[in-house]
Amino acid sequence: MCFSATASFTASALLTAAGIATLCVSKNQPKLYCLALVPLLFALQQFSEGILWLSHNNGLLHPGWQKPGELVFLMAAYFLWPVWMPLATWIPEKDRSRKNVIFFFLLGGVIWTIYQFYIFAKSEITVNFVGDSIQYIIQERSTPEYFFIAIIYMLIILIPLFVSSLEYLWVFGLLVAVSAALTHYFYKHTFTSVWCFFSALMSAGLFLILYRNKNYFRIWR
Repeated sequence: MCFSATASFTASALLTAAGIATLCVSKNQPKLYCLALVPLLFALQQFSEGILWLSHNNGLLHPGWQKPGELVFLMAAYFLWPVWMPLATWIPEKDRSRKNVIFFFLLGGVIWTIYQFYIFAKSEITVNFVGDSIQYIIQERSTPEYFFIAIIYMLIILIPLFVSSLEYLWVFGLLVAVSAALTHYFYKHTFTSVWCFFSALMSAGLFLILYRNKNYFRIWR
């Protein structure tokens, strides 16, 4: 993430531990595995930004490592999460009407991701280190277009968390939404990096949420 390599690698280590614990809690409920994997996926994303910091400006790693770190982070931010989060809530959903609503956002995530591939294919991506944050610039986008796309992105990711029947999953969604608003206010120019960092930290809370839902399929009526 932003801030430093230490912050990124520390977050990655903590999320790896949280992710393993979350998978253990969900070991008897395979339909929850996609949600349980979220902290581990965030751990990989944060690790990639740690690589970016270390390969920047004659750091500890060769500059050649910067491109792989950049690609891993952006692939997760722009192509993984818009599909993964709706999918992770759609798979375990038992209520048919809720499942249909979540499927709509899953389909939207797939379409959004295909569009992003098209945009990225014709764009030059620039990574800037702005103080204690990392800024990703996709040069083909205008500011109004970027804002509109960002709103759609957040709705695709967040709405399924509020629609889901899983207990307290909406709390995770609320925290991520609040962090998005605060990040936009305080770190507008490095929004992507900073919001992913705070969302990553909050994903550790999925351990408690899935622990609370460990009997989800047994008690459903």
